[in-house]
Amino acid sequence: MSFDVEFWKQSEGQIVDAIFPLGRCLNGGSESAVFETQFQGRPAVLKIVPGTPDANRALLASWEQAARLSHPALVSIFARGETALAGVPAAYIVTERTDDNLADLLAERPLTPTETREMLGPLLGALQYLHTNGFTHGGIKPANIMASGEQLKISSDALVPAGDPAADCRAIGTLLKEVLGANRNARLPEPFAEIAHHCLTPDAGARWDLAQIEACLRGERPPEAPEQSRAIWWALAAAIAVVLAAFAFWPSTPSVPTQPAAAPTPPAVAPAVSPADPVPPQSEKPSAFKAAPGTQRSSTSKGVTPARATPEGITPAGVTKVMPDIPEPARKTISGRVRVNVRVRVNSAGNVEKASLERPRSSRYLSGRALAAAQAWKFPPGNEPQDWMVRFELTRDETLASASKLAN
Repeated sequence: MSFDVEFWKQSEGQIVDAIFPLGRCLNGGSESAVFETQFQGRPAVLKIVPGTPDANRALLASWEQAARLSHPALVSIFARGETALAGVPAAYIVTERTDDNLADLLAERPLTPTETREMLGPLLGALQYLHTNGFTHGGIKPANIMASGEQLKISSDALVPAGDPAADCRAIGTLLKEVLGANRNARLPEPFAEIAHHCLTPDAGARWDLAQIEACLRGERPPEAPEQSRAIWWALAAAIAVVLAAFAFWPSTPSVPTQPAAAPTPPAVAPAVSPADPVPPQSEKPSAFKAAPGTQRSSTSKGVTPARATPEGITPAGVTKVMPDIPEPARKTISGRVRVNVRVRVNSAGNVEKASLERPRSSRYLSGRALAAAQAWKFPPGNEPQDWMVRFELTRDETLASASKLAN
């Protein structure tokens, strides 16, 4: 049986699970097909993946985990289940429908450096959120980078539980070459050339991670990954050992007293660039790709961490906190206490739908980190959407956090 577009078009007009009407077949092949559909009166898409019953159940289990995720730059999953089309057993997933596709734009022209920078902000934020929650994307490429209105989004129907984050970082290197026209013999501008070089290194242990990519975009010296730091230390220690051994066996001259070997000087650390320093202005105009202009550059925190309540109040039970990821060099720039308030809109499932900064506001960098962390908080489910105020208090030594429900 040939699973081509013509085969899948025969299913247009059918209804899956007596709920989802199959509209126009947008694309189809041997592995899957995508149809227009509706979900609670909203435009959506339905993806059909044919497979054996065991394969379908495994895929549904993966989608079940992915459906619990919620991030502004992730395509929302509405429903999933099992069905059969033309006698072929399959799993299906219903997701929100987006407006634009980066692959379509690249067919006409490459992105400008400004557009590329604007695209990377929300993309890195979404990947950091996935990695924090034990997933990798596994398919970062132009066809899976879309826009819904002014918001950039990446696909969520093929996420990889417990995958290798280094694979996503390698995909970013390949993506930069595609979007900036390197495949058309164009030379990559900086800082994208340096990022692509470090992301495409064959040694996964030496490959840049998301924090290093973000630091390079901000014009800072990327921090060394733990694996790289250990490798450098052991290499330095081995070199010192060789030198000391050479001195131990070197014949001494009686008339000239030997001098003790000098202790190795620790590597100099370059002065940290303040994370609040603005990124140099770009000369290019804003992107025609609708996802880029309205997106926020964000980086989600490293993980869910217990947090003490700030003086503003005690956080109610059932709230899962995610703390901002503030690198050590950035913490050293904090003087006294920095307070950041984030107002979040929480849906009935307890996930944050949107977030905005409230007064008082600190530096753009610290506020952005706090905003990204607040978007990953989880709240008790309710019968209707709720508004909450998330409060962060940052010092050089610690981060405090609390949340209180606002009257609707």
